[in-house]
Amino acid sequence: MSILRRDFLIKVGALATSTFIAAPLAWTQEKSKLKITGIRLVKLTPRKSPPSYTPAAGSWSTQGVEVSAPPNIYPEFKPTRSLFAAKNVPGFAVEVSTDKGIIGYGEGGPGGGAVVMGHLAGLMMGRDPFDIERNWDIN
Repeated sequence: MSILRRDFLIKVGALATSTFIAAPLAWTQEKSKLKITGIRLVKLTPRKSPPSYTPAAGSWSTQGVEVSAPPNIYPEFKPTRSLFAAKNVPGFAVEVSTDKGIIGYGEGGPGGGAVVMGHLAGLMMGRDPFDIERNWDIN
């Protein structure tokens, strides 16, 4: 006898109070009543310069360690860490503002700013910034 995924999840949900499955946290069901009203890329200025970093002799990043990636099968793409460093493509910082004046900041890696502004911003306008699971699924 096969069981449908939905039926399984309902049965598991009924067991959520048992000792082996944790019940959902109460606050995850609450809504914040905030709405995203603005998303923009910003340039943040740190108060202090980041500390300098020099890897210790013999650490993995100084030894030409191979990194697993799809092009590894081709000899011209020897899979070293240096292949994964984006050149001349900056990271980004993003400011998210809400209808209640609350502002949050986040950051991302090389090239991500274009994805945020060209794709994610349009999907997130008017949404609750704390509805994290739904926002993740929509994107």
